[in-house]
Amino acid sequence: MDFLVRNLGKDELDKLDRLARRNRVSREEYVRRIIRLHLLQPEANNIEEKYQNLVSLMTDVVQNNTERLEEVLETVKELNDRGEKDVPDYRSEYRTY
Repeated sequence: MDFLVRNLGKDELDKLDRLARRNRVSREEYVRRIIRLHLLQPEANNIEEKYQNLVSLMTDVVQNNTERLEEVLETVKELNDRGEKDVPDYRSEYRTY
């Protein structure tokens, strides 16, 4: 299907031509790519937002797990220090940084 763009100035067309040459495509192909990218932008933004939310959630989960692990290790240390029997000594295997 044809699509005609009117009333672009010489400077704008020259710039399009330079950018197209830089990308080693015709002006027509370059404009086609610009339009396609523009049409995909809302979907890309949505994916980016979902990714950022997932990263934030995973960061919170890792932080929470780290805090719980530190509590467990502290409890094991206290039990070992009190001489409780049958409590494995994890101090040499796990260190908090």
